Amino acid sequence: GLIGFVLHPDFASNGKLYTYTSEPINGVADFPIDDMSDGNAHQSVLAEWMVSEADASLVDPASRRELLRVDEPQFNHNGGTLRFGPDGYLYIAIGDGGGRDDEGPSHGADGNGQNMDTVLGSLLRIDVAIDEGDTPSANGNYAIPPGNPFVDAGIGEIFAYGFRNPFSFSFDSESGALYVADVGQDDIEELNIVESGGNYGWRVKEGTFFFQANGEQPSFVTTGPADGQSGEGLLDPIAQYDHDDGLSIIGGFVYRGTALPSLAGLYVTGDFGTTFGMPSGRLFFLDAVNRFWEILIGENAASYPYFIKNFAQGPDGEVYVLASQNIAPAGTAGVIHKLVPVGMGTVENQEDLAEVLLSIFDVADADSDSVVTFTEAQGVLGELTDSLFAGLDANSDMAVTRAELETILAGGEGEGEGEGEGEGEGEGDEPGGIMCYGGSSNTSSGWGEFLLMIMLIVTLSRSSRRDSFPV
Repeated sequence: GLIGFVLHPDFASNGKLYTYTSEPINGVADFPIDDMSDGNAHQSVLAEWMVSEADASLVDPASRRELLRVDEPQFNHNGGTLRFGPDGYLYIAIGDGGGRDDEGPSHGADGNGQNMDTVLGSLLRIDVAIDEGDTPSANGNYAIPPGNPFVDAGIGEIFAYGFRNPFSFSFDSESGALYVADVGQDDIEELNIVESGGNYGWRVKEGTFFFQANGEQPSFVTTGPADGQSGEGLLDPIAQYDHDDGLSIIGGFVYRGTALPSLAGLYVTGDFGTTFGMPSGRLFFLDAVNRFWEILIGENAASYPYFIKNFAQGPDGEVYVLASQNIAPAGTAGVIHKLVPVGMGTVENQEDLAEVLLSIFDVADADSDSVVTFTEAQGVLGELTDSLFAGLDANSDMAVTRAELETILAGGEGEGEGEGEGEGEGEGDEPGGIMCYGGSSNTSSGWGEFLLMIMLIVTLSRSSRRDSFPV
């Protein structure tokens, strides 16, 4: 089936697009493996297509050009995300081949993640065009960028390695930083900023911990290496969380939109779900010091009743969630939800929010003088303090009294300008089918943004996080 899809950077002029598919075995792969005896063995295929000259909304089936084919020993860990980087090259995520523990047929003595003689467990970088002077690939279908780190030692297509299942990755549209979310096995989900030539640890490490296979029993992690293990040369993730908070990290994007200023420059991501038994996705953002925080939905701080399958980003920097209430890629229950500000909504919801705000005030008011200073607020709100004070500190005196807060809540006054009503896209009976939906009141965009910040803060008291994994 279809796993990855991307348009050429010059699609508007050349009509080219690319797919990454999981297919039955059909001939010799460009990157073969020794043992394809598993009943679920298959091949992953990267192909180039062009739109029809007669109808640019359709792909011309006859235009298919195969770029590369990879043997896959098991059914899972296919990776498959395709992205063109700011350098114009095509990046391709490939998992370790599947199974458990990166062990078994065609996984080698040290696992595919640490094997430089296979593309499995790697992020590849190729040039889809072959220009004069380029180094062509072995099959002659594409070029190998001259700056790739292993051009002269190993497989030239590899850009970085040591991954288990780098299912989704993205580039920050401003900085160009490459964020790769790597799905863990039994314990840790991780997020990496990837550099050329980097080794990101699997299967020696899972997150910042050392990975320990355990036969037919669940694997486990340790803080120190076991016999024969070494962390030398391995790059740790910038952030991680354990399986108390999710099962499979789904890579997202650095938010560069304008609808939610409080998320500007922050990485928005999520987890497939807390259980495979029912839709239970979780939405996160990464703060400025690389801690995960949960984004709750709407005025009632609801959870997200979908399995999160992927994220997307529009040309305006806004972020979308691709989700479904079906665990498998089947049926018509898929939805696309847009991240937008929460609105004021009904009086009942305003009262709920007032209760939350007053409770936060009381916690922050350490000396019980009915005044919360900026410093006191930082002790409770941390990185969110600046954004909150912009909405509450009407006198700009770096302090908020309880009376001032009660007046704001009673009158519904807030800072900001704009039309204000949040809009959403989606299907079903959920309010607007959106992630942080707008209500029916005529609120300002600034106040809606302020309420979104409250939703983020409410998470602190509702999360089941551990100190070392602050989700």
